[in-house]
Amino acid sequence: MYGEHNTPGDRRVISLKVLVDKARDRVIFAESDYEFVDILLSFLTLPIGSAVRLLGPDSTTIGSLTAMYKSVASLESRSLRTDYCKEMLLNPRNTTEIQCSKLKINVYPLEPVNLYSCDRHWCIDSGRRFSTVKDRPCRCKYPMSDRVYVDQAEKGAKDDCKGGGVFVKDGAFRFMITDDLQVMAGSAAACLSLFRKLGIDDGIQVEERTLEFGEQEVMLHFCAGVYDYDLTTSSP
Repeated sequence: MYGEHNTPGDRRVISLKVLVDKARDRVIFAESDYEFVDILLSFLTLPIGSAVRLLGPDSTTIGSLTAMYKSVASLESRSLRTDYCKEMLLNPRNTTEIQCSKLKINVYPLEPVNLYSCDRHWCIDSGRRFSTVKDRPCRCKYPMSDRVYVDQAEKGAKDDCKGGGVFVKDGAFRFMITDDLQVMAGSAAACLSLFRKLGIDDGIQVEERTLEFGEQEVMLHFCAGVYDYDLTTSSP
C-alpha cells in the first residue's frame, strides 16, 4: 500500500511498500508512485546555499562550503557590493520553487517570490528590469521598489503540473527506490537484477512491510544523501 494521507495529528505522511532482506534487516527497495519520487528528485533542485541552510549551522558535511556560508553570514553589509548580495547568497531562490510547492512534502518551502521594478517612466518605456530583491539599484541608479504582481506566472507554472506529478508522470507508473536513493522504473527485470546484485536467491528471506514517511523521515533521507551514511535498515 502506498499513497498520501494525513495522520490524526494532521501530520502529512506517505505510505510506501518496502521489501526487506530479513536476514540483514536491510531495505532492498521501496516501491512508490510519483508522489514520493517527486519529493526525492526535488533534492536535486536545491541551490547549494539552501542545502547548507537545511543541514543546519553545525554541519561539517559539505566541508569548506559550510564554513564559507557561516563566514558570509558574519560579513558586515559594508563589505558587500550591495545589501541584497548577502540575501542572495544565504537564502537563494529555487528556480523550481513554484513547481515544488505542489509536492506532498516540501522540505524547503519558500514564501511566494516577489518581483520589483523601477517605476520611472524612462525605465518603463525603454524596457523594465526586474529583481527579486526590493530596492536593488536599477540601471538608472534609482531603487527598484515597485511591486510587480506575478500571479499569472505562478498560475502558469502550476498549470504545467496539473493532472500529474511535478517531475515524473503519474498514473500507472511505478518506481523502485534503492537504499542509496537510486530511482528506476519498476519492473520484474529490475527487481530480479537487484536481488542478484545483493546475493538474494531465496524469496523466503524477503519480507514486505509498509513504512510511513513524513517530513522528518524525508529530511533524514536528504541528509543521508549528503552525508553518505547508511540508510539500509528497515526503519527510517
